[in-house]
Amino acid sequence: MARSTDDYDESDVRIRPGRRGSRPRTKDRPAHLNAVSGWVVAVDRGRFTVRVGDTSGAHRVLAMRARELGRKGIVVCFFGEGAMNTGACHEAFNMAALWQLGPFVIHEYGTSRFAVIYLLSGIAGFVVSYFAGIPFTLGASASVCGLIGAILYYGKSRGGFYGQAVYKQAMGWTIGLILFGLLVQGINNWAHGGGIVGGIFLGFVLGYHEKKRETIFHKILGAGLILVTAVFLGSVILQALYIRFFMR
Repeated sequence: MARSTDDYDESDVRIRPGRRGSRPRTKDRPAHLNAVSGWVVAVDRGRFTVRVGDTSGAHRVLAMRARELGRKGIVVCFFGEGAMNTGACHEAFNMAALWQLGPFVIHEYGTSRFAVIYLLSGIAGFVVSYFAGIPFTLGASASVCGLIGAILYYGKSRGGFYGQAVYKQAMGWTIGLILFGLLVQGINNWAHGGGIVGGIFLGFVLGYHEKKRETIFHKILGAGLILVTAVFLGSVILQALYIRFFMR
């Protein structure tokens, strides 16, 4: 008795087995044209926890690699806060700011205190961001804003014609950051604000050359933070290489 095409379902489809297992007869493969970009935040035996969406509406999904994409189907990024930016434009802004602010902070505070201010103010900015309800964000802006905070403290504390000029310049940068954050969507103003406050506080605690020279404590603290950062970055690089070349 003949069957109507309406009576068939997926269970009636028979896949011809081969030496390498069952394969579909068609050579057409999905193009994944509607795939969205995301950040891999965890890997567990081939299951990828991916955060998709912008900072205001991000959510986590559980994903698996598409077989037809092969071993190059996923680009893993583990660096995240303070070590990576979200595009060439964002990175260009931050690198230009670091190029301008970094030498001044090194000159007035010293290399070790510069490292402490840069790294700890970045942590402070993203801690503030986290407690403000933004659990996932990218960029080195908080650390750069920490340098601005340290310059604000230096100019206000030093005083005089030179100090006031430095303070006014730093205030101009701060106002520009606020306006930029209000006008451009997706900017994490909480991280910027936390970085500035962290930089001001660290500038007050650590001091600058005209108040006190760098001590052995500053050098040990700066070297220790750099070492911890290098260890973390090295570990995630090794993990990414393992996933890239050894996981199937």
